Amino acid sequence: MNRFASTLYRDVTCAAAAVLITFVLSLSFVQSTSAAPFHASRTVAAEQAQRA
Repeated sequence: MNRFASTLYRDVTCAAAAVLITFVLSLSFVQSTSAAPFHASRTVAAEQAQRA
């Protein structure tokens, strides 16, 4: 039973670490690829002003 508990603890710890790493990377990706609405509208307005 002790060996089973040790293996189970190791597997659960590894799975929790993998979930945490995936979550942090996902949040980082979403934050780096998103733009606030006011930022996007200012960019479009600036591009239209340059064309005129």
